[in-house]
Amino acid sequence: MTNVEDLTIIYITSNETPPEWKKFHLEKLKEAIGLYPVIVVSREFDPELAELGQMIIDSEPKSYSNIYYQLLRATKMATTKYVAMAEDDTLYHPQHFTYFRPQDNEVAYNMSKWSLFTWRPEFSLKGRLTNAALIAPKEYLIDALEERFRVWP
Repeated sequence: MTNVEDLTIIYITSNETPPEWKKFHLEKLKEAIGLYPVIVVSREFDPELAELGQMIIDSEPKSYSNIYYQLLRATKMATTKYVAMAEDDTLYHPQHFTYFRPQDNEVAYNMSKWSLFTWRPEFSLKGRLTNAALIAPKEYLIDALEERFRVWP
């Protein structure tokens, strides 16, 4: 189901991963994203990340709610029908971005993902809902996030 015109990848990084992991991760991420457009949300300008696509510099205080704010900000910039989130602590296979598209009124999550925990030296495969595995119709996600911020500002 490859259609690089229907999906934008939103890559979010805290810029805190170990240098060896960053190098490996970017290599694998580039393989996985192929020709899909990318919007990078980063806490600092990084020329390597700028090569991926458009950049947003996140200067807000770190918090879980800020991740959702930055996701909303980047999603509004996307020009495709769907968006997929990618994070700096998760490995992606190319099929993650090509295999599935959710219905117009649903958000989908790939339950098979590998993560690296930067706060301790380990990785895991967890089958659970997480933003790092999100794929959603752009407009549906914008509506859901804006509603969340209206209810819980």
